[in-house]
Amino acid sequence: YDKAISACCGDKSFLRPTRATPNALYRGEKVTYDVNEHRCADIGGYPCSFDMMINCGEFCVGSFSAKQAASNIFYWTTDSCQMKIKVRIDGAAAIVHDPPSTTYQNGIKSKGYPITVPYVSSDKNINYINVHWPRDAYTGDEIFPTIDNDCWNGECKRMDDWTCLCDIQEENDLVFTSMPSKKEVLTQLKIGAFEPELYDSGDYRHVGSTNEVEVYAPKDAADYTKATFFKVTNELRETKY
Repeated sequence: YDKAISACCGDKSFLRPTRATPNALYRGEKVTYDVNEHRCADIGGYPCSFDMMINCGEFCVGSFSAKQAASNIFYWTTDSCQMKIKVRIDGAAAIVHDPPSTTYQNGIKSKGYPITVPYVSSDKNINYINVHWPRDAYTGDEIFPTIDNDCWNGECKRMDDWTCLCDIQEENDLVFTSMPSKKEVLTQLKIGAFEPELYDSGDYRHVGSTNEVEVYAPKDAADYTKATFFKVTNELRETKY
């Protein structure tokens, strides 16, 4: 979900400051935000927070359809969108997107309740995942916001369905700066990677290995970065990356 249709505003020619025009090379083309910036610059425009789509034809925004996902249209905008999590009473959490209080219908912006696709909305999202919360040192119970602790003493918003809606802050830090042990890899790293053979040839290089750990890093990066991954075998003799 890191791609959408290009949308550009401008101050000259057919572009308008608050009315966006799509700049797609073919029907349904979706691009990254960086490509969108370049596309807008190519026609003398810029990404923007727009009030209306113009010159969009079949690209104009309509209502979201869960049954016909291919027909849903998303544009790039400079509007903010805060990411939150919704925590269930059992500790499972769902990712929620909280855009400005703006509604888009048929390409037109109006103030009102924000339209958010169901799979990331605060009231309809049912895509819960298990979370490894910290545990109380004495009771062993997991510590997380719940209605029993008033959604972390009011830090989170209590919802009507007995869940807590919380602001979050993402942290993406480097874990290892030198060769770790197998135990360190298995206990401290929680996100998996693909086998190095599945990447394009030359994208990753073999950094080094011990009897228990192999290290792979991007070809043009240092040995240990956030993109470095490790190959180990767990206690079930399963190979993990």
